Amino acid sequence: MVMNPISIARVSSISLTLALLTGCRGSSSALTPSAPASSNHAPLAPVAGVKQFGVNLANDAGAESTKAGGSWTFDYCNGGPGNPSQCYDDVPGRRVFADNASGTAYLYNGSQSVGYTKAKIGTKQQLGIASYTMSAETNAIENLGHGYFAQSQIVSAGWNDTLYISSGSLKKGSPVTIGVKWTLTAHTNVACDSAKNSYGELYLYSASVTPPSGQFSITGACSNGSFGYYLYNNPKQPGTTAVGTINTAVGDSYPIYFTFSGQVIACTATKQCIGDYFATLSGKYAFTITSITPGATYTTASGNTYQ
Repeated sequence: MVMNPISIARVSSISLTLALLTGCRGSSSALTPSAPASSNHAPLAPVAGVKQFGVNLANDAGAESTKAGGSWTFDYCNGGPGNPSQCYDDVPGRRVFADNASGTAYLYNGSQSVGYTKAKIGTKQQLGIASYTMSAETNAIENLGHGYFAQSQIVSAGWNDTLYISSGSLKKGSPVTIGVKWTLTAHTNVACDSAKNSYGELYLYSASVTPPSGQFSITGACSNGSFGYYLYNNPKQPGTTAVGTINTAVGDSYPIYFTFSGQVIACTATKQCIGDYFATLSGKYAFTITSITPGATYTTASGNTYQ
């Protein structure tokens, strides 16, 4: 079966509207840009006999060659190859997805080898925690007259669970506040040069949690020539630990949903890159429940305690 070539879209670090790379195994050696895919996630649909929790994962990477048929592409969607742009829904009952891949493609001027492109990706998505590495490199010793690139992307990773609130002392319907924390441990090597030959971004988001302000999110992006992390959709609030609350009540079942995306690009499909350009993002995050209204307790559909 012939699929479309891998494609790239740039994300706006100001608006934080994540423009996802779409990709799948290419039918030609060219890796070309196209329109972004939507990043919206529909709620996990009820499945008879299955408790409401699950995870999802979709990855995409590519290294371009100047030789016909020499490009390397990779895609992964919820446990099998496919089009990552279609991999947005959690898989009910699944607790973990993981994958990794790496590839090299070579650059030629006629028959002479003049460089290479490399891409590597590894991701593990679980309930409440994730780890990741994304890297891309281009290395060329001369101007080849057109753009070439390498890229790795987490198109979509996410998880869903349900909290069940109970109490032996509080009446049904009594308000319950749950304190939560989202901690990102990140390692960054992105030059953020003005030509965007080295570029990266990371985006963690949940609509289920109320933050102090803005969105409950952690974002990493190039800004003013350097890569930085900030909280709550506010570039003026640097940080990698987000705190917030879940407001619910005794007797309620409360669905929680989290999503995680990111990408790195070394060179772009429209720039000429002479020399060695390298970009990598790696790290992990953890979601924890830190407090709950005295007298109230919670259980989860998955059995996790998030502590």
